[in-house]
Amino acid sequence: MPYPDRHVCELRRVVTVRAIGHRDQTHEGKRYHVLSGIPRVGREAVSAEYEYQYPADEWTAAEARNHCVAHSGIGFHIATGNKVEEAAKKLKKAMEK
Repeated sequence: MPYPDRHVCELRRVVTVRAIGHRDQTHEGKRYHVLSGIPRVGREAVSAEYEYQYPADEWTAAEARNHCVAHSGIGFHIATGNKVEEAAKKLKKAMEK
């Protein structure tokens, strides 16, 4: 799911996880968040990284995508900026009329 303030790199398809962990990493002076957990389905019971999140104020979409590809990412989502928030405000305002 795209976020307004961060680009996201999917490392593996995980619908639900348990024992979620997270930590901050840096790459060339820029921080990114690593999410990991144990999948709820399947036989695999080993914690694994499943997502990187890159703050959009530190990473351009191209930089984040390149890092994602270099780490065998299987999906990439660009930060939406505040487009989602603006659309929600417009919808709310329209519904109030």
